[in-house]
Amino acid sequence: MKSFLAAAVLLVASCATLAMPGVSRADCTPSPGSFDCDLAARIASADAYLAARPGVLTAEELAGAVNGDVGRFSPYAVYLPSGDPAQIPAVRDGQALVQDEGSQLVARALTLAPLADDHGRWLDLCAGPGGKTALLAALAAGSGARVTAVEPAEHRADLVVQNTSGLSVDVLRVDGRSSGLEPGFDRVLVDALTFAPIPVTQSLVSSS
Repeated sequence: MKSFLAAAVLLVASCATLAMPGVSRADCTPSPGSFDCDLAARIASADAYLAARPGVLTAEELAGAVNGDVGRFSPYAVYLPSGDPAQIPAVRDGQALVQDEGSQLVARALTLAPLADDHGRWLDLCAGPGGKTALLAALAAGSGARVTAVEPAEHRADLVVQNTSGLSVDVLRVDGRSSGLEPGFDRVLVDALTFAPIPVTQSLVSSS
């Protein structure tokens, strides 16, 4: 099972509870001021979240350009209190993307998982619409890694292509349960928006 410990991270989407409208620190359990409560309150109160693309733009630079606030948890996050994110030059130019802070933390956690050997093969198995894929790919660029993105729905795959433009990403329009992928990925992200079990076979993960 050592290969499965090689940063194959299975993440079933549960962050929706953090984004419920009307959530406040006072409503949180077990106690206001905890990590989850602070993040929930931020998500409930902010109009939009931006992610500065690593290696291109810092969160401080992005916050200054949009009159926003640097995030508390993700080093790439900026809270945008008002305005249309689509009209922000950095978003239009691909230097930033619209992405909640929880998703940024998920992508970053995958890249920080300790590995004895990382051969640069990273996999996003449920990639659409491509926000986490884009952040993964931007982080991968700094280490020479390349991301493979799997998305069976055509319109969502189109969004992955759009959101990862200019990055080292291979987008495959196949079902992740029978993808035909060559085994040996070092880092695997599965953010499955379903409660149905989606098996991640050990054969996809590097045995080194």
